[in-house]
Amino acid sequence: EAEARLDELNAADAIVFGSPTYMGSVSGPFKTWMDSTSKVWGKWNGKLAAGFTNSASQSGDKLNTLMQISVFAAQHGMIWVSLGLMPGNNNSKGSVNDLNRLGSFLGAMAQSNADQGPEHGPIASDLETAKHLGRRVVFVLGNTLLASWYRPNDAARFRRPSGRDLPDCCGFLPQLVPPSCSVIGANVQVVSVAPGRRKLA
Repeated sequence: EAEARLDELNAADAIVFGSPTYMGSVSGPFKTWMDSTSKVWGKWNGKLAAGFTNSASQSGDKLNTLMQISVFAAQHGMIWVSLGLMPGNNNSKGSVNDLNRLGSFLGAMAQSNADQGPEHGPIASDLETAKHLGRRVVFVLGNTLLASWYRPNDAARFRRPSGRDLPDCCGFLPQLVPPSCSVIGANVQVVSVAPGRRKLA
């Protein structure tokens, strides 16, 4: 579905990419989708990007998945937004309830048990960490848009690739970016590929 809706991604100001980690990298369906975006190469230049991943193991080599996604974003000329959280659960007073309990810097990481279905998915702290990433993307995007409003001479640097000064719609994934964190006129698209299916929210 995401491949069929590339026009929506072309119109977005920011794209948040997500993939499960399989065998130390993005899933096969997500990699296939990544390769398919060569047809829009150059159209995402200057857009914001961020990433998240989930696997059954605490580590599971999730960092490699986020690195793969960030390099993919760089190939498209995108500007990467990191997680911006100090690691949690890394001292005697820490717990699994801490934000960023898995200690990621590049993007959001989550863990789900291999013997349970998605309804038992990532624990609350992992979901809150993902929401933090979503809010951070919107915050950075808002600052970028404000810079173009208040510095008209530099507006071209911050203008959307579509050429419009102000985007005209909002496309937030509710679980990732709460409505209270919306920025007027921002358009954030989230692309995630789950096992056996593709989803664009």
